[in-house]
Amino acid sequence: MNIFFLDILQSSKNNDITITRKFLEHNRCSLRTSRKWNAVNISSNPSREKIKSPTISEAINSSGVRIFIAPDHRSTGVLLSNFKLHSQTKIHMVVLDAHSDCQGSTELLTNYNVMLWITEKFPNIKKTIVGFRDTDRSSDNLSHAYSNIFPTSLVNTHGIENIASYILDTVNPSDKIWLSIDLDVLDPLLFTAVNTPISGGLLPREIFTLIQALEGKLAIAEIVEFTSATATRSEFLFMADLVSVLCEI
Repeated sequence: MNIFFLDILQSSKNNDITITRKFLEHNRCSLRTSRKWNAVNISSNPSREKIKSPTISEAINSSGVRIFIAPDHRSTGVLLSNFKLHSQTKIHMVVLDAHSDCQGSTELLTNYNVMLWITEKFPNIKKTIVGFRDTDRSSDNLSHAYSNIFPTSLVNTHGIENIASYILDTVNPSDKIWLSIDLDVLDPLLFTAVNTPISGGLLPREIFTLIQALEGKLAIAEIVEFTSATATRSEFLFMADLVSVLCEI
């Protein structure tokens, strides 16, 4: 297991990463960092000795489960490009996101546009989205980017355990899973530290249940859109718990 913070493309959300990193370092991890690199490794390092942190390419292609905490969806494209450049591992992407992001220009930095780019550049990668809950018809366009689509209404009807089982049934036995978690997938009654909350989201236990169901298949997990400037202590603790659950599988 390796945990990395990414500061990709000099994001304006640098401070969110810094605050989150300090919190997790204080609660469960020691830190390895170097200003020369974009990836910061906070894997276990009890002596706190200075160790050169890896490049993004080295980080994404390290062994074991790799966990990335990044400002926004740019991380997916950057990480995947580096991963596919060096790895022959076949992956199935599972995306947790509240928004279909199908509205507006294709030039906007949205998860949907990132997924369209992945579809064009890596057509063999299958993708599943879980937890979106847009109310307009633009979400009909999701089929252009995803092979499996599970809005929150289906999660509520069938249960997250059955959704997880269906996802695993569609993953080839030799493939690994890339899990992308946009924290706005959570219900804002319980978690509001995101840029654009929307009501009716998933519960923390549902996310934990889905993650635990992926044990043995998960290769990479990324967590995006955490706004630490507005986060409460309970929301920071959820972040620590989320990382902890990912570390345990």
